[in-house]
Amino acid sequence: MRDIMFALGISLLGVSSSYAIPYHSQLSIADIVENHGSSVVNIVVRSRSKVLEGSRYGFHPFFGMIQKRPTMTSPTKGEGSGVIFDKSGLIVTNSHVIDQADEILIILSDGRKYLAIIKSQDKSQDLAILQIKDNEFKKNLSKKYVANLGDSSKLRVGEWVLAIGSPFSLEKTVTAGIVSAKGRSIRVDANTRFNNLIQTDASINPGNSGGPLMNLKGEVIAINTAVNRNGQGLGFAIPINLVKRMIHDVSIFGEVKKSWLGVSVSNISQDMLPYLGLSSPNGVVIEKVVKNTPADKAGFKSGDVILSINGSPIENVSILVSKIQEIAIGDKALFEVVRQSKKIKIEATMAEKNKKVAMVNDSKTNNSFGLYLKKITDDMRKALSLSPHTQGVFIESIKKKSLAAQLGLKKNDVLIQFNRDKVSSVKQLNYLLKNSNKNKLLAIVIRDGYLSYLEYTNELNS
Repeated sequence: MRDIMFALGISLLGVSSSYAIPYHSQLSIADIVENHGSSVVNIVVRSRSKVLEGSRYGFHPFFGMIQKRPTMTSPTKGEGSGVIFDKSGLIVTNSHVIDQADEILIILSDGRKYLAIIKSQDKSQDLAILQIKDNEFKKNLSKKYVANLGDSSKLRVGEWVLAIGSPFSLEKTVTAGIVSAKGRSIRVDANTRFNNLIQTDASINPGNSGGPLMNLKGEVIAINTAVNRNGQGLGFAIPINLVKRMIHDVSIFGEVKKSWLGVSVSNISQDMLPYLGLSSPNGVVIEKVVKNTPADKAGFKSGDVILSINGSPIENVSILVSKIQEIAIGDKALFEVVRQSKKIKIEATMAEKNKKVAMVNDSKTNNSFGLYLKKITDDMRKALSLSPHTQGVFIESIKKKSLAAQLGLKKNDVLIQFNRDKVSSVKQLNYLLKNSNKNKLLAIVIRDGYLSYLEYTNELNS
């Protein structure tokens, strides 16, 4: 297994809260650690897989700062944390902790060591479920080794939380802080975003990944996943309700299934308020309802504003996406909606996404040229370490043997100039492509943080 793991970049300086925990809570925190700390395990992974280069997007691997080096085959080792949630030896951790593992070793709090296998993995949510599978394991852990899973929907900003794990291989490390915010959306790279994360200032460092974030009742309310190297004291965790949904799917279907509603939505700006009949920009507005989907069958309409799901406020798109994934396929959900300035209730039954039904997205293609393009957002500029003023389009993918491929364009390039024209939008670039001389092409792109100049000439027709 690689010691080069995913994160949103990390700070190698452990950061403590800038304020002390109230005195009356100190004994209860000690009790929590004593009574519930045994549910936390250390995970050691080994593999003989390829050693990867450092992240091209400026994010450092979760298990340590490394220098870029050539890709090569080499024995690797990594560590992380996990939480036992069933006495049969089922453990939840982060997907990136065990990704590409050839061998997974679980170390219990009392020092016992067992081999484990991957039972289910969901890279899109950075979650994985492991099963202890060892001849020495009795398949019946005592109660103190099994975590109590809480309800992350009841978590409030300002609540005290504890992070338990093995940062820098220091097992059974406990740190404390507060819930700094909820509903955070973090872009990992240009193609990957995690939604509805819990932000905390409890010190989270390499090795904490996959470990629990607990409330003062000793309940696990989130799984730690990342720290941000650009800001001290910024840690992020996956809400436990999403984990419980994963556990439900694996127990019934043997795999994780994706729930969906069937709508294209956007966040609400101040300028949109008068037209939507709202006084504040809370909720998300439906741009399009896809036919023959749960949303269509329930009666949702374009222009509807979703305010809440099952009583939980929907403040932005990222929270909506995550909340839908917390609802099991076949379960009903009650939506509070504003339609033409009036509040109404709509009940919808979640279904598994039909792969034959195309969802609306913002990827656009120029089929004659072979490019799939995306508009560059401010979040993407930050993820790609671009200037806030950078104009251009993001290349999501390229058709093989296309003109774009012959020109030398690559996936994840930022195209800033085509022939003699600066690129400002997808629409403008498609116009330039349509009216260009296909026998002689020039392009300037930002690739891995550097400018690259590309040229193509069709010698037969030039």
